[in-house]
Amino acid sequence: MADIAETGDRAEAKILKWLPGLATVPVAGLVGNPVVAILVAATITILGVRQQILSAQEERQKRALTQRLLVQIEQPYNSAREIAKQNGWIELPEFQRDPDDWMKVIDFLIQEEGKQTREKIDRSNQQFWNWFAEYIKPLMVDIQADLRAIDPILLYIPQPIANNDYYYANDANKLVGREQEQLYIQRFLQSSSQIEWMLIVGGAGSGKSRLGLWAVEQAQELGYAAGFLNRGVDFEGWDRYIVHDDTLIVVDYALRRKGSLQKSFRALIDKANGKRLRFLVLERAPVGKWYSDLQRIEGKADPRPKQDSNETTADFPYIDLGTMARAGVIELFESLTANMEIPSGWTPTTLADRLIQADSKGRPLFARFLLSAIKAGTDTGNWNATDLAKYVLDREIGERWSMANVDTPHANLATVACALRGVETGTLRQLQCLRHHVPEKRDPNMCQVIGSLGGGFDLEEGFLPAHEPDTISELYVLERIIGGARCDEAEGQVKQTSDILDCLWKNASSQSGMIDLLQRAARSFPDHEGLPRLKTLPEGVAQQVRTQVSGQVFAATMSSSTIIPQSEALSKTSDPEYVALVAQALFAAHFEQGGTEAGRQTLVELRRFVVQHPEVPDLRKSLAIALMNASVEATRGAEAKSYADEIGLIHSDFGEEPEVRSLLAQALTNAAGKASTGSEAKSYADEIGLLYSDYGHEPEVRQRWAQALMNAAGKASTGSEAKSYADEIGLLHSDNGQDPEVRLRWAQALTNAAGKASTGSEAKSYADQIGLLHSDHGQEPEIRLEWAKALANTAVAASTGSEAKSYADEIGLLHSNYGQEPEVRSPWAKALMNATGRASTGSEAKSYADEIGRLHSDYDQSPAVRL
Repeated sequence: MADIAETGDRAEAKILKWLPGLATVPVAGLVGNPVVAILVAATITILGVRQQILSAQEERQKRALTQRLLVQIEQPYNSAREIAKQNGWIELPEFQRDPDDWMKVIDFLIQEEGKQTREKIDRSNQQFWNWFAEYIKPLMVDIQADLRAIDPILLYIPQPIANNDYYYANDANKLVGREQEQLYIQRFLQSSSQIEWMLIVGGAGSGKSRLGLWAVEQAQELGYAAGFLNRGVDFEGWDRYIVHDDTLIVVDYALRRKGSLQKSFRALIDKANGKRLRFLVLERAPVGKWYSDLQRIEGKADPRPKQDSNETTADFPYIDLGTMARAGVIELFESLTANMEIPSGWTPTTLADRLIQADSKGRPLFARFLLSAIKAGTDTGNWNATDLAKYVLDREIGERWSMANVDTPHANLATVACALRGVETGTLRQLQCLRHHVPEKRDPNMCQVIGSLGGGFDLEEGFLPAHEPDTISELYVLERIIGGARCDEAEGQVKQTSDILDCLWKNASSQSGMIDLLQRAARSFPDHEGLPRLKTLPEGVAQQVRTQVSGQVFAATMSSSTIIPQSEALSKTSDPEYVALVAQALFAAHFEQGGTEAGRQTLVELRRFVVQHPEVPDLRKSLAIALMNASVEATRGAEAKSYADEIGLIHSDFGEEPEVRSLLAQALTNAAGKASTGSEAKSYADEIGLLYSDYGHEPEVRQRWAQALMNAAGKASTGSEAKSYADEIGLLHSDNGQDPEVRLRWAQALTNAAGKASTGSEAKSYADQIGLLHSDHGQEPEIRLEWAKALANTAVAASTGSEAKSYADEIGLLHSNYGQEPEVRSPWAKALMNATGRASTGSEAKSYADEIGRLHSDYDQSPAVRL
């Protein structure tokens, strides 16, 4: 509580500093001035800081501290506001309970309205105002800073590590080749939603952490408080933190964190106080309890652009960095070699091809490894990704450890640090089973050497970091198991390493770290000869831990192999935790592999697994999502319908769950979008209609029904057929709350009807209906665009140029009357183009073409208009 007391002392010192100045201010004429009430309120705030902080007996009692203090200001401020209004002194803004908005009030008083106020008060009051401006505002700013120093979320910005070119925060490691992912993150940060989270997954060295660092930089430019979750903060005790600003929290290594991710996120969400709160979660694969927790938190971001599509899109559970395109790998090497000499015969292109030969995913970390080997002249041309990592590890030990005479006990200490992603060496004395393997008295200089890849040994805290990047940590442990990564000639390294691992497996506090190590090592180095020993757990380890190990190893195997284990192997245990892990791994494989043969194989295994374990809800949902995603990739309506029928069986056989029902409606919508005729699409829409009527008129199902009917209108053969489907959407809209989503589908169906009309007048009648929708329901931009599209379709059906031109002119009025929206300009140009095609003379056609030219030159010279 020392920091809390210090904050109170600072606040009290400020009161004492400026209160004597009050005595020098003439009292005459002050009564009734609104500034006096604000001054009193400011004083209450300063005193309240000390009083309320010191009265908080526990950290968890300090909830939303600044907001509680500002409540004390509200009454005197509102009294001052009313008095000022009655006397015509000044129109004060409404009171806000947010500290930032309170400072805006002070700014308003001093900067914007100060002159007007001074003109209306006597000389003594002007002296008071000058004093207020000179003393109160700076003091309020200082106090605001003090408040922000109380329980901020503990975030940090990763910094470069000296003599470690491979660490992602190194200045030379620029982010390239990830333009799509960067665009997604920008949308994620710029969204107006208050709470959003997003997950990024990818193999070791694929650039997740570097992308997270880029996100922090972008967030800071947008005014966010942003950073990585401090390594010393676990998913516990979040009720003591305060959200002061828009905040981005990057959670790297989610599997490694103890406690409940779901619980901690919710604790912060409850304190958002109107601020935007963003969680960017980074992991190698979406497998584990942390992932199940994450899926239950509201606010999942889908940063993809909104699609003008007849289909519902695939589920978007996370961004998978996957394989970097060859062009991106070339760009990466161009960046890495921009300021260095590379051996003769090598270019960014040849380096890129060599990397892809060694590592098919083209991961940026292994690009760094390869460049080091090429510069040293040691690459044989046949090395794979493991060989490249081993070269880097061996060079570190050969060049630094051997020169420092690092002994086996300190090398063993590094084994513990690499296994657990860092360790406080003082705590190791509590583990009797390590006493004979790690140094009895650590050598600080030697600790600096073995910790140098991780940023050095923290002597004050006794913290020894793991090697960075973590791929090298994992390889170091595997190599020590088989007698590699040697720094001296002492005997017994393999036995000592084995004993160390058994000790860590038996210790409850280190088991989660060991599970994390195992699943990472199994993904990064699936063929390493030390992996079987790492998988071997000693006797006495709880079954729950063994289940986690089995599930995580299976998930790792899935990610590193295209061969999917048969269902007989998957059903070796009915443990719910193991089943959930396998289900997540199968779904992740299907999501990544999409419509490939491997993806289809994982779908088969998911089906079999549901039959074997029908009691697991997460497994059913995983299969339903995978089937819905398969309906997106289907080429025909009947194929998409077959996937929908499978979801229907899951829905009917296992409790008719709302989430599964929603996925069924989405798959049927996709089937309607891929149908070959309107009547086929209508039959799929009717199935959604039955779902809607039988299960409580759920809004999401209603929206899918409207979308499927819109799809049917798009497949119709005549305008009147399309209009009949649009009319059904109209009834849905009028009978069920006039849902904006349904209204948009109604307008789109009418646009489709206009496109299939046989005459201009028929098409115009459909466009006019959209016009009524627009005028009756808030003149929504989305409806306005459909109106413009329908009028462009009407121009297509016109019989003369002048008729088509009249429809184009209506779009022109839409454009001029509603903000000159760029989206409306394209249909306008299209309608004018159709008028030129129906003109009776060349000069008439030329006049319409000239209008398109003016559209192009007067506005944004968009490609659509130019075309």
